[in-house]
Amino acid sequence: MDGRLPPHGRSFPVAAPSRTAAPFPLQRPLRPHGPLPSDCALSSLTTSVQYIRMENVTAQFACPCIMDIKMGQITYDPEATKEKIDREKTKYRFIQQVGFQILGQRVYKPKTGEFETFDKIFGRDLAPEQVPDCLSYFFNCDHQPRADAISAIIEQLTTIEDWFLEQTRFRFFAVSLLVVYDGALLGRSTSSKIADVRMIDFAHMFKADERDDNFLYGLRKLKQYLESLLERTRGQQPVCNVSAIAVDEGRR
Repeated sequence: MDGRLPPHGRSFPVAAPSRTAAPFPLQRPLRPHGPLPSDCALSSLTTSVQYIRMENVTAQFACPCIMDIKMGQITYDPEATKEKIDREKTKYRFIQQVGFQILGQRVYKPKTGEFETFDKIFGRDLAPEQVPDCLSYFFNCDHQPRADAISAIIEQLTTIEDWFLEQTRFRFFAVSLLVVYDGALLGRSTSSKIADVRMIDFAHMFKADERDDNFLYGLRKLKQYLESLLERTRGQQPVCNVSAIAVDEGRR
């Protein structure tokens, strides 16, 4: 590895800066506060700017099911205050066992054509033995198990894992994985892609000289949960015990 962040694209989903012409005519010259960074290399302040391009990864799916997963046993960075550390440690009491925290999810229900939404408070109440049921519910197990989506997501997680096994220049704290798949029933989806996994929230990325075992621990635990779910799904065994998940109507 040469130490660079993996490129944006289908091979590995991390956003990268984009340099292009402004998508709208500028009414007046830009007047930046302070000197421009040396790597901006803007050809003209009146015609071009450099910016981070945002992408709506759900736009490619007809009925996007979305899950936000904060990775790692440690969710505070080396510069965190004692108060911040104490606060993070109490947010999810099972994070040492689970290795990640489900911050929220949006699930499409084919039979009703509606979406169900669960927030981070719901995720903080999940005991380790309830995590498989939560993941199962996310993949529409009460209607039609989506082994295709689970398999596609595991494949993308493996790509991310391979990069983290080699790179030793960066550590990521409180970074999330955004997991998206098309909840439209097979044959009704308008997308050529089944699922997408993106790393998001890089506010706490630090230079390092060692492997990021904190992120890797959470990633591997997530893969274990999904691989177990996939195995049961392929065997056509009941994989979801919805009653095992304590759903508070006020937290959806």
